[in-house]
Amino acid sequence: MQIDITHTIDLPNPRRMELYRRNPDLGPRILFFSGGSALRKTSEELVYYTHNSIHVITPVDSGGSSAVLRDALQMPAIGDIRNRMMALADRGLTGKEVPPIEARVKTVFLSESRQQPAPTTLDIREKMKTQIRSADLICYPMGSFFSSLLSNILLGGVSDAIRRNPRPKVYIPNTGTDPELYGYSLADQVETLLEALKKDAPAPVNDTDVLNYILLDEKSGSYPGTLDRSDLERRGIKIINCRLVSMRSQPYIDEKMLVPVLLSLA
Repeated sequence: MQIDITHTIDLPNPRRMELYRRNPDLGPRILFFSGGSALRKTSEELVYYTHNSIHVITPVDSGGSSAVLRDALQMPAIGDIRNRMMALADRGLTGKEVPPIEARVKTVFLSESRQQPAPTTLDIREKMKTQIRSADLICYPMGSFFSSLLSNILLGGVSDAIRRNPRPKVYIPNTGTDPELYGYSLADQVETLLEALKKDAPAPVNDTDVLNYILLDEKSGSYPGTLDRSDLERRGIKIINCRLVSMRSQPYIDEKMLVPVLLSLA
C-alpha cells in the first residue's frame, strides 16, 4: 500500500544528515541528469552520505578528446562517464574547444551523425526507466544546459519515467556562466526545461509532474533575470532560496552547501 504524506522539514536537516553519514549504504537514491565535469565536486561530497545515487550521463560529448574518440572509433563518448566514476570512487567538458556561441540556441535534437545532423529518435532501455522511476529525488543540476542536461531528457522514455515517479524533482540553475545559455534568462531556462520534460507526453501534463522546486541562492548567486514567483506558485512550483555559494566557491555552487539540501529533500 502507498499513501501520500505531507510534512515540513528543515533545510538542511542535521538529524537526517547524521543518519546518512553513519549509514551511507542506506542513503537516498538521488538521481542526476548531467555531463561529467560540473557535478564532480558534488559527487565527491555526496558519496560520504549515500552509496545509492543514480547518474544519467550523456554519451554525446563532443568536446576535447571525446570528439576524436567518437569519430575515430564510432563509439559513445566515455570521458564524462569516467569522470563521474572517478568522483564517486575517489575521496581526495570541461574543455569547450570551440568559441562561445554568439546567437541564442533555437532548438536541440539528437542525431546519429555530427557531420550530417538530422533529428532522430533514440529510446532508453527498460532498466534505465526503472532506475528513474525508483529515485527518491530527481535533480536537473547545474552544468551545460543543452549538451549535458537536455541531451539526456531528449531520449525517448526519459520524460515518461520522470512523470511516473511521484518523488520530488528539483532544478538547480547555474550560478556561473554557461556559454550555451547565451540570450536565455532564468525564466527562459525554466520554461525550456519544462517544455522538454513534457514534449512526448500522450496527454496534457501538469508542471508539478516534472518539476516541484527551483533551488536558488538569491543573495550570493548570479542569475540572468528573475523569476515570477506568483506565477510559479500558481503552477505549483516552489522556489527554495538558501545558501549555495560560499566565499571559497564563488561564483559557483559550493558542494558542501548543496549536498545537505538535496539529502534533506530526498
